[in-house]
Amino acid sequence: MQNYNESKERKEIKYFLLDNKILYLIKSSQLDHASQVLNELWPSIPQINSIRVVLNLYKYRSILLRERGQFEEAIAICKEGIEIARRNWLKIQHLDLLNVSGSVYLKDKKLDMALPRFEMVLKLDQDFNYPRRHLDAHTYLGILYTTQESWEKADDHLKKAIAIGRKTSDVFRLAKALIVHGNYLCQQYKHDEAAPYYQEAADLSEKHGFKQRQFSALLKLSTCFAKMKYNEELYKCNERIVSLIEELKILNEDDFYEV
Repeated sequence: MQNYNESKERKEIKYFLLDNKILYLIKSSQLDHASQVLNELWPSIPQINSIRVVLNLYKYRSILLRERGQFEEAIAICKEGIEIARRNWLKIQHLDLLNVSGSVYLKDKKLDMALPRFEMVLKLDQDFNYPRRHLDAHTYLGILYTTQESWEKADDHLKKAIAIGRKTSDVFRLAKALIVHGNYLCQQYKHDEAAPYYQEAADLSEKHGFKQRQFSALLKLSTCFAKMKYNEELYKCNERIVSLIEELKILNEDDFYEV
C-alpha cells in the first residue's frame, strides 16, 4: 500500500486493497492493526461506490466489536449492514452478516437469539449456491448445540460443516470446523476420538500458513494427549507450540470455538 499512487480513477482499487488488507489482518489475529485500518477507512464509506466493499467493512466492524465484547454495538452494525444488503439484493453479504450477527449472540451466550440467524442462512440458500455460508452456519450451530449438550444435533451440523469444507477446499473454515468437532468430543470425555480432529486441523493450518489457527489446534491437541497420558506425543506437541509462540509472539488466536 505504501507505493500505491492514488488517483480519482483508481480510488475504488484502493478501497478494494484495503478491504483485503483488513480481512488478512483479521484472519491472522492482528485485530488491533485491523481496527486501526478500518477506523481510518470508515469515514470514507460514503465515497465508496462498491456496495460489496462497504458491506465487507460492516462485517469486519461487527467481528472486531464482537471480539472486544461490545455485543450491542456489533449487532447494531450487523442490522444496518443487513438492511443495505437487502436493498441492494446482495445475497452473499446478507448471509455473511446473518452469520456474524448469530455469532455475536452466540458469544454473548444468547443462544435463543443466535439460533434463528443460523437457521435463516440455511433457509435463504436452500439451493446451496453459497456453500461457504452453509459451512459457517453449520459450524456455529455445532458450537451452539455442544453448549446445550444436544450431542446428536451438534454432531450432525459439524459433520455437514466438515464435509462442505472438504468439498470446497476452504482450509481456513475447515480447520475451524475440525477444532469445534474436537471440542464436541472432548466435552463428552472422548479425548482419543477428538485428537485426530485437532491433529488434522493443526496439519492443514500449518501447510497453508494459518499459524494462529494451527496454534489453537495444537493447544487443544496438547490437552488431549495430557488427558490420555500420551507423554511422548505431548512432548512433541508442546515443542511445536513453543516454537509457534516464539515465532508469532502470540498467546491465543482471536477467534472462538466454544462458549
